Amino acid sequence: MMKKILLIIAAVACMSACDPPKWMNVHDTEWFVKNKTDSPIMVRCHGFHNDWNIRQCIMPKDSFSILYFNPYAYEGKPKFSILTEHVKMVTLFEANGDSLNTWSIGNTNGFSRDLFDESNWHKYRKDTGTHMEDVTWVFDILPADLAPARQ
Repeated sequence: MMKKILLIIAAVACMSACDPPKWMNVHDTEWFVKNKTDSPIMVRCHGFHNDWNIRQCIMPKDSFSILYFNPYAYEGKPKFSILTEHVKMVTLFEANGDSLNTWSIGNTNGFSRDLFDESNWHKYRKDTGTHMEDVTWVFDILPADLAPARQ
């Protein structure tokens, strides 16, 4: 009986010693590419982990999420570098499958903006009314980002 009481006291002390919501809450963080051209574009993303890849058609004026990540509160506020830690390459294709542009980590293609440069993204913060910060980044795919032959 005494052992049970001591275990209960120890469990209550452990639970009250830390603040689980402070440590277990997550920030909603997402990266979108938006088609600001006049034609549909296929987007393919390759990640570093588990060789995942996503392929999606984006219609003009539409957008597509290339990464959704929820960092824990104890990891600090969401950082753009999460994208560069998870996505290694993004390729644009025409509907017929012809390659238009490829962005990869550390390798700029020379004719368009760098997708992995944070200054080329729009950052939107959502006020959650708490200490949590939800962030959405959006990269506009412009006609100038397509291969010179398409311009």
